[in-house]
Amino acid sequence: MNFPRTAKKLLASVLAVSCLMTGAGATAFTNAFHYGYDIGQGTTYTRIEGKTGAGVQRTNYISYTPNSTISPMIVYASDKLYGSKSTITAAAHYLEQQGYQVIAGINADFFVMNSSIPIGLVIKDGELISSDAWQYAVGFTSNGAAITGQPTMGMKLSGSSGTATISYYNKTRTAAGIYLLDRHYDTTSHTSQPGKAAVLERLDSTPLKAGGSIRLRVVSNGESAGAINIGENQMVMTMQDKSTANWVDFQPGEEVTLSVTASSPGWSDVVYAVGGKSLVHGGAVTPDGIDNGGGHTGRTAVGVKPDGTVILYQNDGSRSGYSAGLTAKELGVELQALGCAEAICLDGGGSSVMSMRKPGTNDIATISRPSDGSERPCANYIFLVSNAVPDGQPAHFFLEPAHYYVLPGAAVDFEIRAADSAYGAAFMPSGTITYTASAGDVDPLGQVFYAYPEPGTVTLTAESDGITGQTQFCVTEDVNSITLKKGETTVNSLQLDPGDEVELDAWLYHLGMRMASSDQMLEWKVTGDIGAVDLNGRFVAANTSGSGELTVGYKNTTHTIAKSQYRISAFL
Repeated sequence: MNFPRTAKKLLASVLAVSCLMTGAGATAFTNAFHYGYDIGQGTTYTRIEGKTGAGVQRTNYISYTPNSTISPMIVYASDKLYGSKSTITAAAHYLEQQGYQVIAGINADFFVMNSSIPIGLVIKDGELISSDAWQYAVGFTSNGAAITGQPTMGMKLSGSSGTATISYYNKTRTAAGIYLLDRHYDTTSHTSQPGKAAVLERLDSTPLKAGGSIRLRVVSNGESAGAINIGENQMVMTMQDKSTANWVDFQPGEEVTLSVTASSPGWSDVVYAVGGKSLVHGGAVTPDGIDNGGGHTGRTAVGVKPDGTVILYQNDGSRSGYSAGLTAKELGVELQALGCAEAICLDGGGSSVMSMRKPGTNDIATISRPSDGSERPCANYIFLVSNAVPDGQPAHFFLEPAHYYVLPGAAVDFEIRAADSAYGAAFMPSGTITYTASAGDVDPLGQVFYAYPEPGTVTLTAESDGITGQTQFCVTEDVNSITLKKGETTVNSLQLDPGDEVELDAWLYHLGMRMASSDQMLEWKVTGDIGAVDLNGRFVAANTSGSGELTVGYKNTTHTIAKSQYRISAFL
């Protein structure tokens, strides 16, 4: 079928350039193809598919320039840290129920699996929720700017009886020092080992912040053998008997002051923060101390460029044939290649996940493939929410191909949606939409792209009355594997009677993803007296017994099934 050639055409010499380029200024992967689109003002989503020595890799990352329409937020499942875990979908829905327009999110800090307590810093709405525990962290200010580093917060409780150094705030108590717990932790201390405990009552409602202080009065002080209840307006200072920390016996009725300091004054301006581990510092990769660093697994990170651009990065892992995952060092190299001077590694493995709202829709969905096979409940998340006011008026186009990888000369369908200025759902404009392709033809009525015979990256653009949108295709001859299908069912064997017919489709794959192709572009071949096959994959069994093979192929990639006594059996 032929359609009028409405697309722009490039010179053949330009078309000869393959889309499978190394780096392309955006990744250290080899054979990398990336595509992307805006999802908010100054906010862009990018998908990278390529290879490393470990195998196929699939990465999602979102970059944003701090601006008034986008706000980063930290979310955890409830108002208590202990036992607080949720999936990213549940966390996103929670924000939506609060009236926020959620456009994207990633998992955040490492956490203790049995208690869900985050390993590092937690700041929410400007209030210190949990101390940094000498971990690195990423924080976000009210204008969306990010700071990274090691906050190294110091906490001291001082009164007439002396000064106690608080080692940990809202962390599960061990023998490592003096702990301070309040209702952000839970309604109880969850302690079981013998120790000491002083119950304190707040005298003011001042939020606890880095660089700030609050006043309290001692309610009680003494020995404790089990869990201690924590009242709504109370804090509990506690220590195991095994600890060698210097305990102070504050007296009941004594007024004390809790003060907090940080290694950098910038942390006092942070509205939201989560902990992590140093990945890139001063432009150098610093992966030491991250889960031994050598395993290939799913990874999540936050990076900051010198110009202030923030990157939320997520790589799938531990999924054979789909995405192998990265080591900590490889993750650092990726963030470095994206231009990040600083980066913080977040939790990975089965926790690594990203969700996003595609332009022109109102629903957020998980776009990564967690290695557990489903979303793992995590302790906290980083989300981006939009402050732009949706109006349903078309301002952008969003193009989504059925397949991003296209065999030269093949056709692929695409969809188009309109998005408003807040990148939410909008009605389609009534004017004519013009489609142009940097190489290839377009059927504007059927929304079909026809690739030229030469490989390369193709950009498809839609425009109507100043509203535009783009998508990219990778036109490539690099076919990694072929599968035979009957409808949606994979054909590994067939039971045929003499003269039976079967319609077979060949699905071609590049980097584990199905390509746009057609059966007529492939070579179909039968050896032996078992029947015949035409260019459309229609196989007709012979009327007599025999043995042989049916093979379909494209250049050097083939797939064969053999037939004996009217049975076709796969040898995969």
